[in-house]
Amino acid sequence: ILIKRPDIVIIHSRCFLPMTIFFNFFGIKNIFYTHAHYRKYNILFKLFPCDYYISVSNSVYKYLILNKVVAKKIFLLKNPILSSEIVVPRYLFSNEELNIAFIGSLEPWKGVLELIDLLNLFVINNKVRVQLSIVGSGSLQDEIKKKLLSKVPLFCINLLGYSREPYRLISASPIVIIPSFEEGFGLVAIESIFHSKSILYNDIPALSEVCAEDDFSQAFDITDYKSFEESLIRLNKNILSLAEESTQRKRRDYIHKNYGLKPFLEKYESIISDILVR
Repeated sequence: ILIKRPDIVIIHSRCFLPMTIFFNFFGIKNIFYTHAHYRKYNILFKLFPCDYYISVSNSVYKYLILNKVVAKKIFLLKNPILSSEIVVPRYLFSNEELNIAFIGSLEPWKGVLELIDLLNLFVINNKVRVQLSIVGSGSLQDEIKKKLLSKVPLFCINLLGYSREPYRLISASPIVIIPSFEEGFGLVAIESIFHSKSILYNDIPALSEVCAEDDFSQAFDITDYKSFEESLIRLNKNILSLAEESTQRKRRDYIHKNYGLKPFLEKYESIISDILVR
């Protein structure tokens, strides 16, 4: 920086926010790329304010406003989908079994333990087999393994670990459940729509923002079993339409239009150009 000073620095992690003091001293414009609803240490926004902010969703935009960031300093830039290759679904629909997938880090805020408990109760109440494939890794892996010992026999859990191409592992699963307590942006949601999955999601702002207008997505309240059961049954009633090529194409077109890489890059360049001349 002392040899070749940049015009702009973009910060992606809050641990680097204290460096804004250094950047301001040298007259370097700084942007905080806000990826999430941060649960702790929001005082950092007051202690180390940035010149500008990029929010990845409307819900993150509102979160910044709640943390006293001035609206004119915030730019909305929704994350793009990076999947370009379509994973062909291989659904085996059955009235006797539900094939369900979870994709994400195995951390408390992702709601995976709560999901297992809800599905276990669903199997007991509805006398139906459920296959749950879990793609991901994290600190709750041992807790999940303990739950394998207490689940009912009709409930099968497959721990598949982390994968860079998770949708190849769940090509037979028509339903993806996103039980997150918190999200900054619904990346799994847009990917699941693109890859022709039905989505059952906990009704939080970032997920509703992506899924509310999708005909194959249903919201539920993760604290309310009845809400979960009713939403899953309702979602499953429409499941056969997922196999229709016209449906799959329509949903992919929606994702390309609203979350495509090209419009993302164009808007990103526009935001940086705007900030440079301010």
